[in-house]
Amino acid sequence: MLTCDEAVKMQRRGIICLLFFSYLSTASDAFGSDVDDLIRSTYRNSVLKVKVSNNLPVFNDKNENICRSEGTGFLISSNYAITAAHVFKLNNKCLNPIITVNSRLPGSLRLAEIIDSYNDVALLKIKEPLPSRFCALRVLSSDVYASKGLRFGIPHDLQDAMAVPIDIGEKDNEFAPSVVLTPPFTEPGESGGPVIYQFNVVGMTRAKSETHPGYSFMEAAGNIRFLMRKNGVKNDGKTCNPAELFMFDAEAGGSGVGLQVTDGVSERLSSKIIEDAASALAQSAASDPNNKDLIISKTADTLFIQRGTANKSELDPSKIEQTITPQVEKSIWDDYLNQNR
Repeated sequence: MLTCDEAVKMQRRGIICLLFFSYLSTASDAFGSDVDDLIRSTYRNSVLKVKVSNNLPVFNDKNENICRSEGTGFLISSNYAITAAHVFKLNNKCLNPIITVNSRLPGSLRLAEIIDSYNDVALLKIKEPLPSRFCALRVLSSDVYASKGLRFGIPHDLQDAMAVPIDIGEKDNEFAPSVVLTPPFTEPGESGGPVIYQFNVVGMTRAKSETHPGYSFMEAAGNIRFLMRKNGVKNDGKTCNPAELFMFDAEAGGSGVGLQVTDGVSERLSSKIIEDAASALAQSAASDPNNKDLIISKTADTLFIQRGTANKSELDPSKIEQTITPQVEKSIWDDYLNQNR
C-alpha cells in the first residue's frame, strides 16, 4: 500500500478503486460551468447511437427504407448497453437485422446483439468491448420520481448526444408504469437515452407517445436493474466519475482511505470537490463517536482519512463512500440545476 507522501505523487497505476461522484456544494456560475462541462463531456462519450438495418433494404410507396431504425443507448459496462426495445421492431419483411452502436469518439463503431428485453427496455451485448477510455453510466439502486433531472438523446441521424433539463413525473399517474417527462419535446432517434438524477441513471427515455403526442415518457430504472440482475450484468469496470477512493498505509499504523480527483477535472472544481468531501466527512465525524479521532488532511486534488493513534480499527471504504457521496451529490446537483434553469 501507499504512504501519504507516495499517494500524493502517485500516478494511476492499476489501483483497484471504488469510484463515486463527489462535487462542490456552493458553486458560483464559474464552478457551475465547470460542472456542466464535466457532465456533458463525460456522459456524451458514453451515450451511443444505435442503428438497426439489414443487407436487403425494403422500400415502401414513399421510397423509404422500412428496414432501418435509429435510437439512443448508453453504456452500463465495457460491453453492455441499454436502449429502447421498440427501436428493433421492424417490418416482418426485414430479415436478419444488423445492430450497430457508435459513440462520438472515433474507433467506437461496434456490432451488437439483443440479449433480453423487459417492457420497453432492451439489453444489448456489444460484441467487442470498447476501449478503456470509455466509462459506464452508473444505474441508481432505487427509483426516483417527482424530481428534476437531465436526459440525453441523439436525434435523427446525428452522432452527438444532447443534454436537456427535464422534470421527472410522479410514480402514480394515468400512464403508469411509464413516468411522464416534461417538457415533452423529444425527437425521433432519442428513444433509449439515459435519464440522469444526481449523476446516476434513474430511467430511460421512451420519446413521444403516438397516442398522446403532448407527452414523453421514461421507463424507470427498476426495469433496467431487473434486466441486469436477470442476465448477471453489473456496473463494473470504469465508471463515469471524477473521483476515486484508494487505500494507503496510515502513519499511525493500519490503513487509511484516500480520495483522489481523476484527470480531466478543472483545478477549481477539483479543489471544491476535496473541500466539500472533507466538510461532509467532518460533519459525520462530529456526530459519530467511532469517528471522533479521524485525521483528515488534503492537497489540491487528494483527501486523506486515517485513524488517530489510539484507535487501531480499520476504516471501511464503503462506509466512507456512504458518508460522503449522498450529501455531496445532492448539494451539487441542486445547485447545478438551479443555475441551468
